Parts: sequence; structure tokens; C-alpha cells
Amino acid sequence: MKPAREWVSLGSGLSFKAFRRIEASYGFAWHYHPEFELTFIASGRGQRFIGDGISDYDGSDLVLIGPNLPHTWSAPPLENGGSHEAVVVQFSPALFGGGLEAIPEAEPLARLLEKSRRGLLFSPAATASQRSRLDRLPELKGLAAWLELVAILGALAGDQEAAWLSGEKPVAALDAGTGKLLDRVCQHINRHFQRSVAQREVAELAGLSPSAFSRFFRRAMGRSFVAYLEELRVSHACRLLASGEDPITRVAFASGYANLANFNRQFRRLKGKTPREYRRAFR
Repeated sequence: MKPAREWVSLGSGLSFKAFRRIEASYGFAWHYHPEFELTFIASGRGQRFIGDGISDYDGSDLVLIGPNLPHTWSAPPLENGGSHEAVVVQFSPALFGGGLEAIPEAEPLARLLEKSRRGLLFSPAATASQRSRLDRLPELKGLAAWLELVAILGALAGDQEAAWLSGEKPVAALDAGTGKLLDRVCQHINRHFQRSVAQREVAELAGLSPSAFSRFFRRAMGRSFVAYLEELRVSHACRLLASGEDPITRVAFASGYANLANFNRQFRRLKGKTPREYRRAFR
């Protein structure tokens, strides 16, 4: 089975394209493509889903995704009515003609592209250093654009703090029809995770029995429905803890937990520290 395929049109005679994505919100659209993708979030916040990893982003954020790695960004409308803005660069594996191995000076770049097969999140310092280049890249054309992209990737190859976003185990592939079903299911969960969401409810939405839905979801997302829901809730809680002063109890309830003890237990399990410790460390 193949994932929901996005057909990237680079244009005749082009090995990459760079464009701006400015929208009021980003819908969940689980997909893959054989091109590399460098995504710079210039403004906005939400969740990114890369392979089997779920994590928050808020403001400046830079990620490199390798070929055929399933991914999507999901972001609700901003409270102030502003727009989510990103610069997206998609480039073919043939960008360098398949000859990096023959260029000793390009070894760091070759390693970077190999690591991106699990998705790479770049450090704030590396992201800030390339912000102006990324911002002007969509306006450049021809050789100037190619040279600028190579310069960006070359600089990012030196980021010693870049972190993987997905595990080593590949995520199971989906055909187009199944991908659309998964989109509908995940959009429903993402809209309602702040209340009680039962697996039976989502199984009915998918038109499957609870047991069949459980198998479908685990195969598609690389985790159980319950594990996905917990990660989504804790991810939301992290954003509330980092950006506000609400009491821990209010953060727990706003993240879909009716029980404070359970919230603390799940948070520690996923983040390795209590909500209070997380807020203190973030500050």
C-alpha cells in the first residue's frame, strides 16, 4: 500500500521550487512525496506530524523532510485573526545530480540529506541565521535561486543541535482512499480532543467496527488511538504552559483531562517531567 501521494509540480527544467504559504489555518492533510521539503514557519502556531512524531511549533520553526516521509502541519485560526505564514521549498533528489558522494567538500550536505529521512528540526540559532535567506528565496530565479538554496542547506548542515522528529520505524503506507479517511478521522480528533473522545465515536465516523478501526489507526499512524490522543493533549498543554500563566489545573482541563492526577501522570510519561517543571524549564 502507498501513502496518500502529493504530486509536486516543479515545472519544466526545474529541480526545485520555493513558494509562500499564507493561510488563515492549516488543515490536517496526511501525505507524502518523493521530493525533499524544507519548511520555514515564519508566523503562526500549531502541530506538526512528521512520520510517527507529533510536536508543537510556535513562531519561527524550520524543518527538513526527506523523500516519502509522511507529514502534515495542522493549525487552527489565530485568536487575533492573523495569518499563518510559511516558506516552503520542495526539491528533487536530482538537485545535485546524484554526485555529492564524489565531492569531498559536500560530505556534510550529503549527511544532512540522509538524516532528513527521519525529519530534522533545526535549532533556533540555525533557523534565525537563515531567516533572511529563506524569506527572499521565493523571489529569486534561475542560478541565483539554486546557489541560495545550496548556501542555506550548507549552513544548516553545520547545525549540531538539529533533532530528529520521527522514529526509525517507517510509518505504514496508505492508498489515496484510506488517506482521505485518515484525514477525516484526524481532523475530527484534532477539533474535539479538548473534550472526551471515545474510540467508538471515531470508529463510527470512519464506518468501521471498534476493533477494525483500532487496527486501521495503528497501521496508519504507528500508534494506538489512545496514544495519539494523549500525545495531542500533552502537546497542547505544553503550548499553554509555555505561553500563559494559567494554573496547572486549568491547563489540564483545557487540554481534555478531567482528572489532574491522570494529566500529571501522562505529562511526565511523555515529557519526562511534571507540568510545573516543564513550565519552569521553558521559562
